[in-house]
Amino acid sequence: MLVYSPAVLSSRSRTSSAAGISLSTASDTVLCDALRSFIRRGEVVYLHGLESSPQGAKGTWLHENLGGMGVDLDTSAACRVLSDARAAERPLNHESEMDLAFAVPMERARARLLQQPAPQLIIGSSFGGAVLLRLMAEGSWQGPALFLACAGVALTGHNELPEGSRALLIHCPEDDVVPFAHSELLARSGGPLVHLMEVSEAEQPHRLPTILDNGVLASAICWLLQPLAAERGATL
Repeated sequence: MLVYSPAVLSSRSRTSSAAGISLSTASDTVLCDALRSFIRRGEVVYLHGLESSPQGAKGTWLHENLGGMGVDLDTSAACRVLSDARAAERPLNHESEMDLAFAVPMERARARLLQQPAPQLIIGSSFGGAVLLRLMAEGSWQGPALFLACAGVALTGHNELPEGSRALLIHCPEDDVVPFAHSELLARSGGPLVHLMEVSEAEQPHRLPTILDNGVLASAICWLLQPLAAERGATL
């Protein structure tokens, strides 16, 4: 597990020097400059959360700093399904209700995978992380994946990543919306290139607001895209 504090990034738990993961403490500006040197506009794809949009804080940051492209998932059906379940105080039915909730988001996400420029990294936040997990489980996406407070275990019934995944999960243990333990579960699957980064958030622990400007998000993207950088002759 990678544990972040404002002063230092250090390794703990299942991450070791042998894993080959290196997260920089360089400034956000320096990291974004390095990423822009080889990433083409639209190659970073963002899947937003349940009550957000491509124009939310994370989608805007990715667009402005890395030329990222957000997918408008249309989560209206998912919001209704979850609201009805909460009101009735009952568990979700993954085989019927959640298939309905994910129908449009999955259709839109799959459509983006077929468009140009071809995605090189998909980032999923909360509900968007659940969409990303489904894309990986069905084999539609096999590239690098970044999960931000992923709601996939709760909303999809999937509790592991495909073997051979290159993925990073960022989550705050104090998250009161999606249990941190769900990301721990996913991080134990998928092979040696799956890692969990634990971050501290004094406010809004589920939304992970500080990772946008403290270098954590940019550093995570740098690690995930190291193979692409090498392929294109860039240095990270």
